[in-house]
Amino acid sequence: MYKTYIIYSLSSDKYYIGSTSVGVEKRLERHNEGWSRSTKSGIPWVIKYSKSFDVKS
Repeated sequence: MYKTYIIYSLSSDKYYIGSTSVGVEKRLERHNEGWSRSTKSGIPWVIKYSKSFDVKS
């Protein structure tokens, strides 16, 4: 199961689209802990949308 998600930065007023197989909540934690270089400057992030798919493509 794969999930596509959109998160929103409260500090920089930007959106980020990503996908994960570990779960959206866990991935959000990693974004907010600064694990991703592309979202590190926008901490804190909140989930705006997510949808599950059977296949990644």
